[in-house]
Amino acid sequence: AKMATDPGVETDHRSIAVRCRTMRFFLPRRCLTVACLVALVHVPVLGDESAVLSLDTSTFDAVLGANPLLAVTFYAPWCGHCTNLGPEFEKAARALSGRVTFAKVDATVEIELTERYHVDGYPTIHFFTRGNHEEYTGSRLNASIVQWVVERAGLAMTVATGEEEVQRLLAARRSGSYFVAPGSAPPKGPFGR
Repeated sequence: AKMATDPGVETDHRSIAVRCRTMRFFLPRRCLTVACLVALVHVPVLGDESAVLSLDTSTFDAVLGANPLLAVTFYAPWCGHCTNLGPEFEKAARALSGRVTFAKVDATVEIELTERYHVDGYPTIHFFTRGNHEEYTGSRLNASIVQWVVERAGLAMTVATGEEEVQRLLAARRSGSYFVAPGSAPPKGPFGR
């Protein structure tokens, strides 16, 4: 395989580029047979904008429906613990950007959501997996939040069934790095489900 350090992505009729951090590997297109495994490895590409969405009653259900993995903190603006959690939750959101969506709800304003999810204190973090939710009870540090969410989210991978689907997934990716592994056998070892 050829290697290049140019951060751009190129394909031609003979090869497809696979980039990991700042290096690109060119694989012959013939390696992309019946099934390809696309595993997204995240490198945040966000600027100064927040990686945490602000939700209210009118947007919550739509965001929940559109994001199979969603971490939500219910907070009160006057709460000291909530103020301390804010930057840590932001770091966790940036670390898992493109894989898990992070959001916040002002529980003092959005009473309906607070009651629906039985929020009794602030801050309260819920992790939603395809609509089902679980309350986070760990520490309020970035590393603990990320570890807990990753344990529940599972591996960040998509199995593609052909080259067109690989190209569609690569075009729609939301992270700066990715990995493509060719083959027709189901994933095994650490990639197995």
